[in-house]
Parts: sequence; structure tokens; C-alpha cells
Amino acid sequence: MIIRTTREVFEDHLDLAQKGDLDTDLKRNFAEDCVLLTGYGVFRGHQGVREAADLLDNQLGKVQYTYNNRLWHEEVAFLEWSAESERASIEDGADSFWVRDGLVRVMTIHYTVREKAPGKHDTCGWKKPEIIGHCPRTAAGGPGGMCRRGDRYGMMNNPHR
Repeated sequence: MIIRTTREVFEDHLDLAQKGDLDTDLKRNFAEDCVLLTGYGVFRGHQGVREAADLLDNQLGKVQYTYNNRLWHEEVAFLEWSAESERASIEDGADSFWVRDGLVRVMTIHYTVREKAPGKHDTCGWKKPEIIGHCPRTAAGGPGGMCRRGDRYGMMNNPHR
């Protein structure tokens, strides 16, 4: 059995993310017990990867990502990325990957969502309270803009934290 390199896993993940093919990405590139560390909490396993992907989809919608910087060294890879949709944009996406034995074992994800029309779309990402939690800002019609990590608008209710 040939074990793929970090670069091969990394590039395959980026290609599949652009295509929106999460099922293939999970099968080929992520360990079943992988861990994602994000500003929205800790996501575990393939289900956690799905939940993190759903969160980003809820915030932006389906988009094409711009990969601004790709780096890798031995078992580690790093990506700087951006994305834009009708409802929001992300300019500061930064992900890191630890790849061992041809699979992503740990991934970190950071990004800031900037709403184009605050209050018009629910870009805070807390649309699925049964999975992630509940954002009182959205329910109460509070101030526009993104729920910031660590503030009182939703993070305390996040079971992934």
C-alpha cells in the first residue's frame, strides 16, 4: 500500500473542496478520528467535518475559494484562503493540517465572516441549533454582523467548545 504525501493529501483536499465533494474528501483524506479546532469549537470525526462544512455553507452559501498561499513541510500543511458570495465575504481564512499516514489527523480553521448587508442574511452560522447551538443575536434581532467567538452570542451554548 502506497501512503500519499502531505502535499498529495493537501492538494486533493483543496481540489475536492472546490468541487464541493465532501463525501470523497472524507473517504480519501480525513482519518475517521480526525479533530478540527476552530473559532467555533472542536469538531470530531467525519461527522464533525460535516458539521464544520455545514457551518461555513450556512455562513456563505456554496462558493469557490481563492487559495492565496499554500505551504507544506513533512507532516504539516498551511493554507491562506478567501471567499465571497452575495451575502458575505471572508478575507482572512487560515487553515493548518497535520497529515500522518496519508490522512488528515488534525486541522485548525480560522476565518472571519463579513456580512455585505448586516441583518439581511443569517451568516452567524448558528442555523442548526440541534448540532451547534443557538445564536441569541439572530433570534432576538440583535446587532448586525458576525457572532464573535468568545462573546455572549452563541459560543457559550456550543457543545463543541
